[in-house]
Amino acid sequence: MPRCQRERSLLDGSGVLTMEQYKFSARTGSFFPVSMLNDYIKAGSLPDDLVDVDETTFWQFCASPPSGKQRGANAQGYPAWIDVPPPTPEEARLSVDVTKRRLMDEVTRAMAPLEDAVDLDMATDAEKAALLA
Repeated sequence: MPRCQRERSLLDGSGVLTMEQYKFSARTGSFFPVSMLNDYIKAGSLPDDLVDVDETTFWQFCASPPSGKQRGANAQGYPAWIDVPPPTPEEARLSVDVTKRRLMDEVTRAMAPLEDAVDLDMATDAEKAALLA
């Protein structure tokens, strides 16, 4: 299901440029172009909580959110920037694990040339000291 399908203005049958209209689902946080609603109905994937939004609102909420915000819905079901929730304990643990792995990789890459120089008896005293530091 599209979160933000990038479908701009359309040409109508007479060649006149028209603005696309959208529906927004608070439950999914997704926009649905009105021109494609039948496709979603046929696929059985059209949410039942849709509200009408115009193209200006669509583009406003398809842009990058302000810092610390994400697209959500207000009490009336319309798109709104809401606070990003704090990470769950599991997400926090995974983030720490990823950071730890990244830092260990950086250290390993920095130490490898020094270890090779020591192993080959080519290291200077400064390099040996750096390796032991």
